[in-house]
This record gives sequence, C-alpha cells and structure tokens, in this order.
Amino acid sequence: MKKAKTAEQCLGHSSYCFSENGDWELLAGLTTKESCEACPGNTWRNSHSWTGGRYGKGTMRPLKWTERKFVAKNTWGPTLDWNKLMTVLDDVMGAMFASNFKSRDLCEMGPVIPVLKKLACACGADPKGNCFASKMSLKEAEQPVFEGSPAKIKTNGATVLVESGGDTTISVSKVPYLQFATAASTATARKLKLRNGHDHGSQRELADSATTCSSEMPGRNLQLLGPGITVESKNTGRAAVSYVYLCVNKHPTVTPCKEKYPNAGFAQGNADGTIGDVLTTIEVKIQQEVQYCGNFSTTGTFYPVMSKDGKAAVEEVFVEQTARPTGAPTKSPTSAPTYSPTKSPTPAPTYRPTRSAASLVAKVFVAGAVTLLPTAAPTPHPTPAPEVGKVYKTVTKQVVQPVVVVPISFPLSKEEAQDPVMQKSLTDGMADSLGVDKDKVSISCIGDECGTSRRRLADDIAITFKVEAGEDTDTTKLAATIDEAATSGHIVANVQEQAASNGVLTPSMKAMPRALPKPVTKAETVTKTVTVVEVVTAAPTGAPTGAPTGAPTGAPTGAPTGAPTGAPTSAPTNLPTPAATPAATPAGDDVSAASGPHASVMLTVVCMLLVPAWMLA
Repeated sequence: MKKAKTAEQCLGHSSYCFSENGDWELLAGLTTKESCEACPGNTWRNSHSWTGGRYGKGTMRPLKWTERKFVAKNTWGPTLDWNKLMTVLDDVMGAMFASNFKSRDLCEMGPVIPVLKKLACACGADPKGNCFASKMSLKEAEQPVFEGSPAKIKTNGATVLVESGGDTTISVSKVPYLQFATAASTATARKLKLRNGHDHGSQRELADSATTCSSEMPGRNLQLLGPGITVESKNTGRAAVSYVYLCVNKHPTVTPCKEKYPNAGFAQGNADGTIGDVLTTIEVKIQQEVQYCGNFSTTGTFYPVMSKDGKAAVEEVFVEQTARPTGAPTKSPTSAPTYSPTKSPTPAPTYRPTRSAASLVAKVFVAGAVTLLPTAAPTPHPTPAPEVGKVYKTVTKQVVQPVVVVPISFPLSKEEAQDPVMQKSLTDGMADSLGVDKDKVSISCIGDECGTSRRRLADDIAITFKVEAGEDTDTTKLAATIDEAATSGHIVANVQEQAASNGVLTPSMKAMPRALPKPVTKAETVTKTVTVVEVVTAAPTGAPTGAPTGAPTGAPTGAPTGAPTGAPTSAPTNLPTPAATPAATPAGDDVSAASGPHASVMLTVVCMLLVPAWMLA
C-alpha cells in the first residue's frame, strides 16, 4: 500500500462498522455503510484521521546563549522509595491474615499443647515428679490492639473488652476450673453429664450434691465459681492497658452459696496459678445468674468467687415492666358508691423480662430467607362524637419532633443488617428495652451509610437508631434512659429475644455480651406530617318552633239546681225559677296553666256536697 499524500487517499480506505459499544466491538462482517447502519446503534466510520501539512518559508529557531560551567547538573534530595512502601503494605496485610490464622490455631490446638507438655514431663523418657505442681494454663486467643481502639476478644466461656494506651498484642488464657474442684464437685460434674444423657437414676444424687457448697475453700473464706482468666499485654510502659472489662461464665456444676458467702467478686491469681486475695474494690455485675463481670485497671489473672469480703454484687435481673404506680386509696369513702373498689398502688416500674441467652435458639442466617406474617389492616383511630353546633375539618400540619440518635454496634454483616426481618427485630427490641411504642423507634442508617469515621470492631457494624421523645420534649431524660439500658444489658437482651422470636438470631449475636459501653447519644429534631381535626365555626341554630296551641276550653257549668219544691198547692203556681248558670271562665291570655285543674277540683267538691240532698229527694 502506498503512502497517502492527500486526504482523499487517506480516508478512501479502512472504513469499518462499529457497534454502539465503540472501538471495543468492530463488526468486520458488515462491509458496506448501508448494511452497517441498517442495524440501530451501528456507525460506519474510518479508522484513520488526516492531518494536513503546509508548505511555507523556513525559519530559524531562536538561539539562547548559555555560558558553560563546570558544575554538577543533577541534585541529590529525598524521594519516595516505592519498593519499601509496597513491602510495608504487604507486611501489614500478612500480619492481619497471620493474626486470624493464629487465633484459629490457638482456639483449636492451644488447649492441647499444655496437656501434652504435662504428659511428656510425667511419662517421657526422663519422667519427673513435679510436673503437676503448678496449675495448667490454656492459651485460647491472641489479638493485636491498636491505640485508642477498644478490642473485644471472645473465648470459650469468657469475653474480654480491652483498651490500650498504645499498639500492643493481647493474649487471653484460661486456668481450667476442674483443677481446683473437690472430689464432690467432680462427682457432681459426672452426674450432670449422666443427666444430660437421660440417666434418670442419678437425679436424686445430683439434687443431694447440689445442696452442698462445691469448690468451697473454707481456709480462704471463699467459693470458686469458674475458671481463671489471664489477660496479658506484650508491651508495657506507654502501651499499658487503660482498662480490662472481663466477663466469665460460671461453671454449670457450681451453685453459689449466697448465705455463707454473700458477696460476689474476683480473686487475684498468683504466678503459680493458685488463687490469691479477693479484690475488695471491684464491683461485680451478675448477668442472668451465669456471667460475672468486673472492670480492672491492669492485666493479670482473675478468678470469679463468692466470698465474705468485698462488695455486694449488682444483679442484672430482667422482670416485667409495669405502669407508673397509682396513688394510694383514699381514707374516707366517697359520697356515692363506686362500681369497683379502689385499686391498690402498683409496684415501681421495672424492665421487661427477657430470657437468658443460653435458652435462645440461634441459626445460620440467610438474608431474605425469613419473612414475617402479614399484619392485619390497621383499624381507624376512634374519634369522639362531634359536639352539636360545631363544624369540623381535617388539616395537615408540619410538626417538629425531638429525637435522640444513638449508634450501637452488633456482630452482623451489612447484608444481615439490611434484612427487613432483622431490622424489625432491632427496632422492636430497642423499643421494648426503653418502654416506648414500637413506632417511635427507627433505623436511620447502617454502617458506612452514616458517614462516621469512628473506629469499631472488625466483626461489628454500627446500627444508628432514631428514638422519638414523644410528648416530653426534654431529650436529656430519654438519652439517660438509653445509656442505662445499654450499659445494663437490656438493649442487647431484648434485641436477642426479638431476633430469636422472628427466627433471625445469629450465633454471633447470641454470643455477644449484653452489657455495652456507654453509647454516644445526640439530640436532633425531625419534621413530621400529621393530620389533625379542627373546629371551623359554630353551626346556626335550628328554625323556631310552631305557633303556640289554642287556649283551653271553658270550665264546666256550675252545680245543678236546688231540690224540687214541696207538694203542689191546691192552685197551680208558676214553675220555679231555675238557678242561674255560672258564667264560663274567660279564654285567652287571662287563663293560666292551672285554670283547668282548679275548676275540676271545685266541681268535684260541689258535687260531693249536693249528693246527699239528691239522694234524700
């Protein structure tokens, strides 16, 4: 092919058909413009472009004189080493994955290695006699903790919430409870397993053993409730921990002897694994009678115990929420008898009861797999009977409603949190924990939608709730209620129960600790559209009544004439003159409403006086 020298020569060949996707899809089978453009969206164009030149008079480029010097032309300065940067990024990603794999391996193999060491010490080629002098500690988890970001570490039977003043690595180990259990406690554990295996013959023996104080240490004036938990930090100094919030589950074979040891607490562990002194300054919270929680200012080994020393524990008991107490009955009876006797005062309001997390059923959650039953059509709100003489109309208004916004983290994925049934469980559980109507709680945003940069746990997602303050415009009281419900565990407990009832309780949500750190609340306002009924104006009165009725009829005539005259005289006489007839009572306006009755009474009396004379005649 010859080189083109004109635009016609350049554009006279190499035209192709292109689809609507552009240069990425060339339709080589359509060789003409007509066949190409017969299909909508196709275009026929040339693949070349012509840029014409011109002939002109040559010119010299301007010259610039630069005096040559014997100096260096290059400069030395700092720059970015991309190889080192990519190496650092690769190391960070590798450390993150290595931490996950290490936690998995520790969870599966960590408890086995110390046992094998003990067996190798006692039964190896060179057996020793002091292999079991110290208590065995099983390492269960290890996790990096970054400065200012609380980390939650879960193990089998314990949950640790820790915050550090610098980047460090936190490891959690367990000193098994059965190493301290007495023979009676070991027998109780064996019978408990038999009971779970439906061996009903051991029920009476199990009941008898439950009446004794298992794991009692009379010389120490305490009773051990569960395993010891060791929390260690690899770094010290600036990276020392700010706090360690520890929750330990009570061993299922232990029944607390509250009468003999009234105070729940934590005992400090010694270096050899034995139990040390009771920490009398630690306040313990008991959740659902199975989990003992305390807040510590340093790392170490801690054992949950019942003792005669220490502080009284705060038991998180979930009971039925009641209405505000009514007034006391009046001392004196009312003037008229009532239909029913006066009610006695109700107890003070308490929280709604919830079931223990262990009794709830969790399942693998699949978003969209669970749906709720259709709700019935809402009935119209009853309106009072309209007053006579008034005209009403409905008016739509915009009202400003105060709300409290609070983000709370749950161990859910974004798909799980966006599921309608899961969202209903979250809002209904929040409403139950606060004692408000369910339509007063909504979810405003989930996770990254909220636009917050606040650091949270990797496996959790922030759910931002919006709670209406109702008629009480003071959001401070509502925010205080939310803080108390969160830190005492009522929010998580009610959400767990709602999720279990709706069939969307995940294993991670079931295992999450009920007591939450104090949330960050924020008061805001929202504008709502409401419909109200208003009075327009008073309606006109009805038409006047008809004309008054006519006057009453006249009174009846007077009494009859007197008695007949005596025997006829010899000569006829004239007929006796009849008695005058009484005049009728005038009608019209001169007659009062009592004229008729009065005349009837008078006539009756006259007749009674005349009857005897008439009968004698």
